[in-house]
Amino acid sequence: MLILCPKNRDRFRRTGKNMGMNLFNTVPDIATFAKGVSSGYAPLGGMAVKEDIMELFEETRSEFQHLYTFSAHPLCCAIANEVQRIIEEENLVDRAAKMGVYLRKALEQIESLPMVGDVRGKGMLWGIEFVKNKQTKEPFSAEKRVKGNILRGCAMKGVMFYPGYYENEQGRGDQIIISPPFIITEDEIDRCVSVLRETLEESQDTFFAN
Repeated sequence: MLILCPKNRDRFRRTGKNMGMNLFNTVPDIATFAKGVSSGYAPLGGMAVKEDIMELFEETRSEFQHLYTFSAHPLCCAIANEVQRIIEEENLVDRAAKMGVYLRKALEQIESLPMVGDVRGKGMLWGIEFVKNKQTKEPFSAEKRVKGNILRGCAMKGVMFYPGYYENEQGRGDQIIISPPFIITEDEIDRCVSVLRETLEESQDTFFAN
């Protein structure tokens, strides 16, 4: 079975840049990161701040209470350092950018399907939204369980995607996330998208039925 979205590796450096904000020329005052930095092998999160913010705390001798029981845990930090070393030495960020272009091209084959409302993302992190009306983006009713049925259908064919979680006030909204490992091949991408398209084509009549 091919697991397409390992949760412990999503987002961090996955978009083809070190962080997603780098795609938009954004320079934040504070940047946060979490599980992706250690690839999920150990729990770890962190934050980075601009130098002038750090200097302000130093000049005013202000206390910044951010240390807790497991802060700076040596094992978690060592694992994160090793994960980032491998990512850099094997040029996996550049590979994510390159394979992301291939993945985006492959996803074009499902965009014309009537229940696909949107395909959006960067690099190796993509979201697909399913809708009842392609023009108005009206979602399916919650009773249809569209997302769950699609995920189940793909899993039965040997490919696992990750669920999206957005819902409107009526509990309506169906999306899945495509976030494959850095080392995925073009053949594996083709297989994953083919399984998704096949599952959508087989089930869309049921979803559109009253």
